[in-house]
Amino acid sequence: MVKERKMRFTAVILTVVMLLGMISAVAFVKTGVIAKAANAPVFSLSIVSETSSEVKVSFNLESGSFNALDLELNASDWNSASKTTGLTLESIEAGQLFNDFVVAHKPYCNFATNSKNGRLSIATLYDYNLNGTMFVYNFKKSSSAKRYVKSTDFIAKIPSCTGSDNKECTPSLIFKFENDCKHTSTKYCYVAPTCSNEGEEYDLCTKCNEKLNYKKLAKKAHTWSAWQVTVQPTAEKEGYEVRMCAVCETVETRKVDKITANVKSVSVSDLKLDYKKSATITPEIEADKGAKYTVKYSSSDEKIAKVDENGKVYAAKKGTATITCTVTDSNGNTVTDTCNVTVKYNFGQWLIVIILFGWIWY
Repeated sequence: MVKERKMRFTAVILTVVMLLGMISAVAFVKTGVIAKAANAPVFSLSIVSETSSEVKVSFNLESGSFNALDLELNASDWNSASKTTGLTLESIEAGQLFNDFVVAHKPYCNFATNSKNGRLSIATLYDYNLNGTMFVYNFKKSSSAKRYVKSTDFIAKIPSCTGSDNKECTPSLIFKFENDCKHTSTKYCYVAPTCSNEGEEYDLCTKCNEKLNYKKLAKKAHTWSAWQVTVQPTAEKEGYEVRMCAVCETVETRKVDKITANVKSVSVSDLKLDYKKSATITPEIEADKGAKYTVKYSSSDEKIAKVDENGKVYAAKKGTATITCTVTDSNGNTVTDTCNVTVKYNFGQWLIVIILFGWIWY
């Protein structure tokens, strides 16, 4: 009985101690003595200044605090082949407020920027909670940029953020742009295409100069002159010819194929030769300039007239034979002509034949 009473008393004491501990813990949490809930930071983007040639966008801390941060801010088309915004990031500059914080907490506060992709990284051992401008992004405007930028011209995200309790948190990022135009007043614009330039067609906002319903118009065809040969072709070399556009004076050049040089005709004359005499055939060949060809000869009766490869005819026996002259060009075209070769005895040879019985060896 006494033992049971002692056990109940001990249980009551333990219960009271646990309740007091829980009450104390809750009180400490509320007063911030034991722990403090992370205050997720709120960031904003706003226009510092804007002209027709540049715009400056500030990255600001609105509320809360953090120890580490990664930011990505750039023109929405910075990594695109078609630069529709006309914005190019030139530099990233730390604001005075943030610079003072870095100087005061060196070497325990570091940051890095990349002006190509617009990335910014901050790491510090101290809570950063100074509301105001932290960094200014300077963008250069091309001639195609709008007079007033708007939030859709930019991409901004925070891949990671560590709160003041050294835990990953989800920050807020808001745009505070005042120049988002409603395009309530526009005028139609048309730039006619030519054979050297594309045309344009669009509605232009008279307030912000943004081009709406933009269309590119294809170039017109050139108005070409007739082709004129500037370098005459030959059988060995190609030629060239040019033509010019009557509107934009664009010149176009093209090759002219080599001339196909052919042999056209051949003519040979008849021959009269004394027995055992020789003569050379001289063919008259008509061919295109630069034509290449070969000449061959043949005899209808070599016992009467023999002919060699050079056209030299030898009178071998009294009588008549036909010599054929064949000309073949490098393109395979062939022309021919024939001549009659008449072989006879001269007076002296007749005397030998008649008086000296030359018929025996003639």
